[in-house]
Amino acid sequence: MSNVFGIKKALDDILEGKTYNLPKIPISYKISKMLKSDEVSPVMNKVHELLDIKSNNYVVNENNINRLGYAYLGHDEFEKAIAVFQLNVDYNSESSNVYDSLGEAQLAVGDTLQSIANYTKSVEINPNNQHGIETLKKLGADTSRFEKEIIVSEEILETYLGKFELMPEFIITITREGSQLKAQATGQPIFDVFPKSENIFYVKVVNAQLTFHKDDVGQVNSVTLLQGGREITGDRIEE
Repeated sequence: MSNVFGIKKALDDILEGKTYNLPKIPISYKISKMLKSDEVSPVMNKVHELLDIKSNNYVVNENNINRLGYAYLGHDEFEKAIAVFQLNVDYNSESSNVYDSLGEAQLAVGDTLQSIANYTKSVEINPNNQHGIETLKKLGADTSRFEKEIIVSEEILETYLGKFELMPEFIITITREGSQLKAQATGQPIFDVFPKSENIFYVKVVNAQLTFHKDDVGQVNSVTLLQGGREITGDRIEE
């Protein structure tokens, strides 16, 4: 919608004789249009050329490109997915998530060596990427340098117990059995969560992380859920 308004403003400026700037085009949109009628390799060569020569005309948004890659991956269009994820790596090389996504697509086509390389790079950038660590373990890679045993006392675990409302009618309930902390979101199974630090915990079976926050007097008052590159923070609610 913002592009529509941008184009309208540019047209208004033209009619009024003003200087105008056309809105930038998301490169993900350009890629999806081009891949409908052409082969992957020439399209991606053209995309690189556009971004090199006419970079001011396009927006290279990591999340948009990633969503496009997963759209292709979800339809088993593996060549397109890998090419799109690789583009994201090329232009967003400081992001842990882009390497994780590329590794996932490469694993889907059985390219284990490249998958390991990219998952490793992802974890090197973000050591809290437990999903990446667990995937590397399944692939037989050595993850010892990324792991250390964290023990959180039961007294501290007790401070995290309760309900946290992340969105209306979406609540995460934190419980424990001895030293094992557990989390259950509305309508979902209960999962064991494991400490990355005293206040950061991860789920092994899905790529999700919980970070507990304290208020000014040291009471735990909120939690942040990180999943799929998206962060949502919810306050503790009274039971």
